[in-house]
Amino acid sequence: MSEHEAQANKDEPLRQGEQATEKNRAAGFFEERLRLSVLNYAIPKHANTIWYALGGTALISFLLLIVSGMLMTQFYDPSITGAHESIEYINNKAFLGWFVRGIHHWAANIMFVLILLHLGRIIITGSYKKPREITFYVGLILLFLTFAMVSTGTIVKWDQEGFEALLHFVGVASLLGFLGQAFTPAATPSTHIISRIYSFHISIIPAAIAILLVFHFYLIKVLRISPVPGKPLSEQKETATYAQHIRLLIKTGLAVTALIMILALIFSPPFGGSPTNMETGIKPPWLFLWLYALENQLGMAGILYGMTGVFGTLAILPLIDRSSEIRPGKRRVAIVIACLLVVILVGLSVIGYISPPVVHSEM
Repeated sequence: MSEHEAQANKDEPLRQGEQATEKNRAAGFFEERLRLSVLNYAIPKHANTIWYALGGTALISFLLLIVSGMLMTQFYDPSITGAHESIEYINNKAFLGWFVRGIHHWAANIMFVLILLHLGRIIITGSYKKPREITFYVGLILLFLTFAMVSTGTIVKWDQEGFEALLHFVGVASLLGFLGQAFTPAATPSTHIISRIYSFHISIIPAAIAILLVFHFYLIKVLRISPVPGKPLSEQKETATYAQHIRLLIKTGLAVTALIMILALIFSPPFGGSPTNMETGIKPPWLFLWLYALENQLGMAGILYGMTGVFGTLAILPLIDRSSEIRPGKRRVAIVIACLLVVILVGLSVIGYISPPVVHSEM
């Protein structure tokens, strides 16, 4: 060994020590100011699995929605004369506008799928039981607001699909009487309803979601992660940390972001020509097809009956499944109800997809 190599070997521990000292200084700097160690509390090991990260991953999709939506607001004209043309500008002229709009579209779809999977996991594991009933009901409100966000987003693009979505939106609001008056054109004659729906889409609904998410995560923090079924509580010790959970969310979030970007590159969001000011029976996005099938039989009241039936069924689960048992095989009534609901919704969606177009305003 040469003298130079020997000296280098002697200096190596010194360099490593200096690097460690620098890292400790940096960690201390941020810890003193941000108190990041508060996130390093103990959680059950099963919380660091993909099934318990679905809700957090849906949040990342929501953040992509917010960012892409903020970019598009710089080019969108929320008026009856300019809405369609401004979307055309975003698609064809704005720098990477087509890509940003694609991200917005697919982030909404992926977010909705993740929320449904998250809801399914909650039902299977009995995570809505005492003391987490309020957490569950807040989640149901978030699901409803996601429906509302997609619905209003369909309207503001103001093509034929958007026009007919507006007819349904106003039709259902009219059925609600006084409660729905704020969502009809007569509520504020000085402003076109497109502008008001746009306001709901970009501010009121996202703000409500953000506030409820904070409350939702607060409840999860104070009530702890729900136990996994089929394993005694004595064996479900808190052997992981929330910091590890954050790392898992970063990984799933990056994967979902990559998926959304790939979909945006390959598949353009649907966008038709200017509305014809008459209903043609155009079918809604996939998540509303089950409502479309109900409308075919009941008219626009089918939307109201369908939403009430689905959310009412979900809302009664904590009320009828009150035992401390969380194993799916021991909770047959709740699981059968949930399975029947899935079968009905999938069946109605298939019927809505294969059925011929129907003009519901004439029913």
